[in-house]
Amino acid sequence: MCSQISDSTKRKYTNPLNYVDSSSLPTNPDPFVLKFCGKYYCYSTDEFGVKVSVSNDLIDWHFLGFAMQEDGRKNYWAPGVDYWDGQFVMYYSSVPIDSQDPHDGFLRVATSKNPEGPFVLRKVLFDKFTIDAEIVANEEGERFLFYSANDITGTTADNTGTSILVDKLLKFDELEGNPQPVLVPTIEEEVFEENRFGDGRDWYTIEGASFTKHHGLTYLLYSANAYVRENYYIAYAVGKDHSEINQMNFEKYPNDFTYYPLMKKNESVEGTGHNSITLAPNNVDQWVVYHGRDSEEILDFEKEQRVMRMDSLFFFGEKLKINGPTHLEQNAPFLPTVQNYFNKNNETWKRYEENGIGFNITTYKSPYYIYELDLSLENKNTGCRGGAVIGWLDELNYSLVLLDSGSNKVLIEQVVNGLSTIIQSSPVNSLKFDRVYHLKITRIFNHFEIIIDKQRIGKFSLDVAGECLGVCQKFSTIDFKYLAVTETVDLWGEEFRYFGNFLEQRR
Repeated sequence: MCSQISDSTKRKYTNPLNYVDSSSLPTNPDPFVLKFCGKYYCYSTDEFGVKVSVSNDLIDWHFLGFAMQEDGRKNYWAPGVDYWDGQFVMYYSSVPIDSQDPHDGFLRVATSKNPEGPFVLRKVLFDKFTIDAEIVANEEGERFLFYSANDITGTTADNTGTSILVDKLLKFDELEGNPQPVLVPTIEEEVFEENRFGDGRDWYTIEGASFTKHHGLTYLLYSANAYVRENYYIAYAVGKDHSEINQMNFEKYPNDFTYYPLMKKNESVEGTGHNSITLAPNNVDQWVVYHGRDSEEILDFEKEQRVMRMDSLFFFGEKLKINGPTHLEQNAPFLPTVQNYFNKNNETWKRYEENGIGFNITTYKSPYYIYELDLSLENKNTGCRGGAVIGWLDELNYSLVLLDSGSNKVLIEQVVNGLSTIIQSSPVNSLKFDRVYHLKITRIFNHFEIIIDKQRIGKFSLDVAGECLGVCQKFSTIDFKYLAVTETVDLWGEEFRYFGNFLEQRR
């Protein structure tokens, strides 16, 4: 599919989210959404396995079945999934099928070659109660695991309960072993159950960590209390320094001792919580995907009633806002300006090929954009080189971002009047042939930033010839999976210096 979208505001949606091929609405507690090759995959809690659904636009979903099941296990809780070094890695908890104690759930890790599964167990990460994994990468591509456990404050006299911790992942199935407390209970509204274990102490719960960044600030959303209780809610904390992720000091907003829900029940929706955060198809706007139940439905402890919902997330400095939970028609997440799934020819694209070098160029052009490209490299003894066209004037004047398997580098190439120059050469983690790479390029006039997978390659400037975009392969075969371009610009911090370019355009 290839399309150019002129007016996304015409698209609407209504919570709970729609399943187009189901006679009844599937339940989706603890929804975790992963974007991969232009599709969204939602993984969720279920008694019999980890559920998985898929959508192209976050609005209409298809239920695919179970992504993970194990013999002799039940109550698969709160999956979190990451695409890591060519495989999908799932962190989740479950309990033995004959267990009546939810605290027999320990975080486990499973892998699959496909986002829909099936996932296969690789390792049990802990020998104690641990739930609610959130995988986060820094700009070097290193991973960190947020999770919830009971033993940080489980032996304290006050504010006893479930807390959020973080530890570094050395490999997908190996933790550094230096867990750090991130958020611990501090206020009465976090109480899960009074006198839970009969020793006079109330039990508090903070769980469901969800990490995001915006304009240089770091946020950690979380859920508190119990989803069946009146005070269950989503709140957030703000990172107070620029330390590494596992050393960052988080403070609940506005402070550790003030009840300030980001989202809680209203007259139409109850049990709103345990969210994940994903980007809209335009790669600009952030959306919170969470579970909730219809308040008109009588709460049934023997029946799962939580379904998938979503609302947009707004940033005002340290302050966040969600206009939810909504139940009436809303504007849908914005689509990109241009997108292409490369599954059929399209007349709006032009192809150029000469002497083993091929280009597919879209007629769309802009001096500022966010461009994402998913691709895989052909396994060939002579190597493979290809990637994104970030500025095109004609066959003799263009600029490229190329993955080069021979050198394991990202190359920035500029061609002016037929003469080629490598402007920048940056090493990346080993380029492999059996995996997909995600390339993200942000352009503000002649200034660019490149991220490959979760590794920040850096910023650079070019005297770009042309503003058209496309893809390129050089003496190679590249499997292009998905492309999306959104015409947008975000001027903040040091990028605000480009504001004068807009004034010059208007003259």
